[in-house]
Amino acid sequence: MKSFLLILLFSLISLLAISQDIVLIDPIVEELVSTGNAVETTLQIKNNSDHPIRLGIQLNDSYYKGDQISSICIGEECFTDFEALEVTTLSPGEMLDDIQIRFNAGYDELTRELSLTLYDIERPSSRLTERFRYQIKNNFPNGVLFANDALQISKVYPNPVSTTASIDYTLYDGLNPATVSIHNILGDRVLELKLDQSETNLKIPIEQLPNGIYFYTLQLNGKGVTTKKFVIRK
Repeated sequence: MKSFLLILLFSLISLLAISQDIVLIDPIVEELVSTGNAVETTLQIKNNSDHPIRLGIQLNDSYYKGDQISSICIGEECFTDFEALEVTTLSPGEMLDDIQIRFNAGYDELTRELSLTLYDIERPSSRLTERFRYQIKNNFPNGVLFANDALQISKVYPNPVSTTASIDYTLYDGLNPATVSIHNILGDRVLELKLDQSETNLKIPIEQLPNGIYFYTLQLNGKGVTTKKFVIRK
C-alpha cells in the first residue's frame, strides 16, 4: 500500500512538472464587452522547460453564430475555423506575446466562455488549458433592442404580454430587408414578421399564439442579429 501511494505521488509530481512546461503569464481570464464590439485578449506564453517546445494552439468551444465570432490571431493573421495551429518553436525560457484571442460580441446579452489549449507538438501530454470568460452587456438605451445606421428597433413591450404586444422601430434604409422571427420554446418558428419602411410600429398577433415562452430574433439581410425572450400570459 505504501509503495502504491509513493508511485501515485511521484506520478502526480511528474504530471505537475509536465503541465508547467508551458506557462501563461498573468492571463486576463474575464472581460466585460459591450454588444456590437470586439475584445482582444493578448496572451503572454513562456517556455518554462529546459528544452525547445514546438508550440501548438487549439481553441476549444469556438463560437461562430451571426456576429458572435471567436478567433485566434497570430501577429496580423487571424483564424476562426481550425482544429489546431502550429505557432512557432520556443527556446527554453523564451516568451511569446503576439498571440491574441479576438472575440466579436454580437448583440446578445450573455456570458460566453472559451477554452484554449496550448501544447508541445513533440510531447502532446505537455499541455496547458485555460478558460476565458466574456460578459456581454447591452450598450443601447433602455428598451432599445438594436440600433445602427439602417435601423433602430425596440424590445417587445409589454413583457409579459397579456393582450397586445408591440415593437417600435425606424427603418432608415429599405434596401436592407429586416424581419422579426418568433420561435416557441421548442425552437419551432411560429411567425415571420417583415418590417415595413413606411411604418414605425409592429403588432405581434398574439391571438395566434398560446400562452408560453417565446423567443424573437431580429434578422437583417437574412442574418440573425440578436435574440430575446418574451412571455405570453393571457
